[in-house]
Amino acid sequence: MDSPVLEAGVLRQLICEIKRKNVILIGGVDFFMEKFTVCEWMKANGLTEDEINFIETIITSTAMQESGLVSNKNINSKVNLLFPNRKFYLNEKINYEILSYFLTENEISIDLKELLNRYYSQGICKEHCKKLLAKV
Repeated sequence: MDSPVLEAGVLRQLICEIKRKNVILIGGVDFFMEKFTVCEWMKANGLTEDEINFIETIITSTAMQESGLVSNKNINSKVNLLFPNRKFYLNEKINYEILSYFLTENEISIDLKELLNRYYSQGICKEHCKKLLAKV
């Protein structure tokens, strides 16, 4: 039986269909957001399809972990199956620092705080992104 972790391509299609709000409010600070979806913004910032899929898979999978739907073992298996050339092994619940580490280890350069704010503003993994941002 497959784990309930979403395939990155399917998620990206869903994300790209959701339109962005102009301004969001997190922790009392306004962040101006262009009218880009998260995936459009990542593409505009030079990320490849593989990098985008990798990020989306990690964020959605760890959000499901937060809800108790999947384990670290399920996440590790899925991520390593989909991205065999990427470095990824999760042995605890993810936080901002661990996510940042995975991006750095895989030579993915993106403003993580802005990325999470963009997911949050579109309502994608909203509570998960809010928890990740709370520790920043």
